[in-house]
Amino acid sequence: MTITKSLFATSLFATAAMTVSLIGCSQATSAVTDNHEADIRAIHEMEDAWIKVWTTKQIGGMVGNYYADDGKLFFPDAPMVAGLPAINATIKDMLQDPSATYYDTEPSKVEVSKAGDMAYSYGAGTLTFTDPASKKVVTLKGKYVEVYKRQPDGKWKDVADIYNEDAPPTPVK
Repeated sequence: MTITKSLFATSLFATAAMTVSLIGCSQATSAVTDNHEADIRAIHEMEDAWIKVWTTKQIGGMVGNYYADDGKLFFPDAPMVAGLPAINATIKDMLQDPSATYYDTEPSKVEVSKAGDMAYSYGAGTLTFTDPASKKVVTLKGKYVEVYKRQPDGKWKDVADIYNEDAPPTPVK
């Protein structure tokens, strides 16, 4: 009889523990799903704000809001740019060009890791600028990949901005 009571108690405890565990898993999955969609929206909104910087050429504090302190730029025919001060200087130089414009030709697709700590987006766009060598306005069509990392404060920041061209830049007529 003692064995039966003990077995019953153990079985009851195991069932209760499994039920609590399953409820916890389903709530965690639900929370991840809810955060997942919010994270995707947050990254899209951040990218939309970044494109407005190119449109208005009003950089303000946007570089520090968009890029991580250890972020990197990987642009065509240029050395890697590393760190927030260097990124800020590069972007400021680019935006001083009166011909500089950028727009997405293919809206970005955003993917967020299940853990919610890393994300990436990709798409296609067109960049117009004055070629420093020829002094001619050129249009560069290409595609990009952005890699984001969640920061300790919970915000997303770009850690790798990668852009490459579909073909060499062509002079604007």
